[in-house]
Amino acid sequence: MLVNESFARKYFSGANPIGGQLSMGESDPWRTVVGIIADLKHHGLDTDARPEVLIPFPQLDPFMLTAFARGWSVVLRSDAAPESVIAAATRDMRA
Repeated sequence: MLVNESFARKYFSGANPIGGQLSMGESDPWRTVVGIIADLKHHGLDTDARPEVLIPFPQLDPFMLTAFARGWSVVLRSDAAPESVIAAATRDMRA
């Protein structure tokens, strides 16, 4: 799983979370933190980022999908102009 910077600060108290183990509940397996992503401000630039974890879609069980998955967010970083990236990203996601 990945964690964002806010999660790392709050739950790992400044320690490096890479390699740490987390579980989302009793029936959820333990997962290893493999990376840290930048904070995203889902509710506007004037709001604080929330602690978040990102679990690969194929690893989510049906309960997790219905209880926690409220939608999809896609974030792309590129040096190219956004107009040139959108078509390729859309095509790749559809594939």
